[in-house]
Amino acid sequence: NIVGNTKTWEEVIRRQLVLYPGDVFASTRLRRSLREVFNLGFFAGPPEVNVNQAGEEGDIDLTLRVEEKSAGQFRVGAGFSQLNRVSGFIGLTEPNFLGRAYRVGVNWEFSRSRQDINLQFTDPWFRGTPTELGLQVYAANQDRVQHQFYSDRRTGFSIRLGRPFTWLDYTTFSVRYSLEEVELANFSEDYFGSLRTQNWPQTTSSVGLTFLRNSTDNPFHPSTGTRTTLNARWTGAMLGGDVDVQRYEAEFSWFQSLMWKFVLELRQTPGVVDVLADATEIPDYERFRLGGNRRFGLRGYDFYEVVPRGNDSFTGGRFYSITIAQVEFPLVAPSVYGHFFFDFGNTWNSFGGSELGDGFRGAGLGVVIELPMIGLLGFDYAYGFDRFGGGRWEPHITFGSGF
Repeated sequence: NIVGNTKTWEEVIRRQLVLYPGDVFASTRLRRSLREVFNLGFFAGPPEVNVNQAGEEGDIDLTLRVEEKSAGQFRVGAGFSQLNRVSGFIGLTEPNFLGRAYRVGVNWEFSRSRQDINLQFTDPWFRGTPTELGLQVYAANQDRVQHQFYSDRRTGFSIRLGRPFTWLDYTTFSVRYSLEEVELANFSEDYFGSLRTQNWPQTTSSVGLTFLRNSTDNPFHPSTGTRTTLNARWTGAMLGGDVDVQRYEAEFSWFQSLMWKFVLELRQTPGVVDVLADATEIPDYERFRLGGNRRFGLRGYDFYEVVPRGNDSFTGGRFYSITIAQVEFPLVAPSVYGHFFFDFGNTWNSFGGSELGDGFRGAGLGVVIELPMIGLLGFDYAYGFDRFGGGRWEPHITFGSGF
């Protein structure tokens, strides 16, 4: 029996269970069922369980009581980042649209240097099967800013299909197709790379594969378990388009409870990019430049600041590695968390030429506040030990939920 679901349809909860009516009772399968329901993200905690005897033959009835919480987010206001300075945003994310676990998102971010609009829809059980269907349409326009040597305009769409990977527990597999138009312009005087002489816009046509294994005990603040993501993307060749590259990235995170409520996270993120088919060159915008607190983040350094030693500042690497050690702890449970961290990473012109012991170090502390109906407000203050010109502190601000 399932009770307490005032919005979420019962079938959405029931299809997460691995213990079924008529089964021999097993506490391990019950615990797994509670985890899967909680990981939907729609409820305040794992379901409460009541056990009642049913007849004289040893049968029992299980009643799962859930407590709905406000899972949707509406965001509007202003924020600040090192990349775009003062910016505005309007966003709406509903992860349980119509109570059927459809995820719908609309997000618009704007500033004097950036305009982004992103539309998403995901059906986790397409046509009544455990097949996840995801659609995304986006347009982004980034003007030239610090450590960015050109304006970057992108429009595109993607479609994704995912399924549980039955051979390995806690694992899903997905395939994605993306079509994107890229136009670079307004090159700075100190940029003299090959992008300036190419014809724009260019089209990229890509197919990608993703393996995700997540055995953590909490979708928001894990205290135990692991999370592993493997991504591969092939662009061009028989898919068409103007760019021919192959790209492979991975992320490995391990969580372990320490004394009191401290939780240690160790994270390793490597990636490599290379040419595909008969191509001879990798575009600069496909290479890895590290720094900041977004993708390829390295706290203690500004966005795009870290490139291979000896390279021009606009020429990133073809291989990168980032290692993060972070300890998180609650300050005001359940909405305010603190953490301190050590980041270590670098990027190189090739995998064979990499020296994993030679990296850029950053360390600091931060706080994350979960605001109802808004999302996350985060602040990290990190010291970059190996910055060009000498070590110094760098603030990193995060405003709003991930999208």
